[in-house]
Amino acid sequence: MLNRLPSDTGSFEDLLADLGLGPSDTARIARALGVSESTVWRWKRSGAPKTARLALWWLSREGHSVWDAEMHNRTQLAVATNAALWRRVAGLDGAKRQQSPARSSSAANDWAFSTAEATP
Repeated sequence: MLNRLPSDTGSFEDLLADLGLGPSDTARIARALGVSESTVWRWKRSGAPKTARLALWWLSREGHSVWDAEMHNRTQLAVATNAALWRRVAGLDGAKRQQSPARSSSAANDWAFSTAEATP
């Protein structure tokens, strides 16, 4: 996800507005970011550091949109991988059924040897 970090998070004030946070929410912002209220007031006047803006950016609509797209892509990849693995299992199962019993050595390391045959 490091390659998904935004190059520009926007201003601190814009992020707060996007989150619906106003001047009366300074204490909540300070608690959430682990800083004092005076630090939040200073950031409002002179700009917040990038780490604070990044923390708020992930909570913003744009951050949620990036996260949703990432999770959609990961889900699609997982579904496709799962389907490919099940096709491979079905292919191996078909190959096992086509093997003639005369060729089977019934050795423990024979891929056609089933665990049911190994139990006494």
